[in-house]
Amino acid sequence: MKIPATLFLALAVVASPATAQEFKVPKEYESQFMGQVMSLSLAQQCAAYVKTPGILDEMRTSLLKFARKVKWQDPQAKVNKLMADSKAKVNGPIGLETPASCSNLLRDLRKSNGKKG
Repeated sequence: MKIPATLFLALAVVASPATAQEFKVPKEYESQFMGQVMSLSLAQQCAAYVKTPGILDEMRTSLLKFARKVKWQDPQAKVNKLMADSKAKVNGPIGLETPASCSNLLRDLRKSNGKKG
């Protein structure tokens, strides 16, 4: 999934190596994990402010696939925690959640989850 540089800068505060350590992500998957966390943050913004139906379900599916890849114990609980932590940080629009950015993220998530859309 491609993430624009502006999105990366705006969400870099949300995703940090400390987050990867907290969730015990192997070093070789850290950048992929950061991408997932940033996408989750935008998905939460899209759900809250652009009302993008289905985006959080697709994000959950994507995170579960990642959790299985890195062999997390109890992946469902880890994904639930990630999603809850991200939702807690949504305290206002960040300006990146436009109808276009949200539909692009939803399309990318569906594609990576193996769905047509």
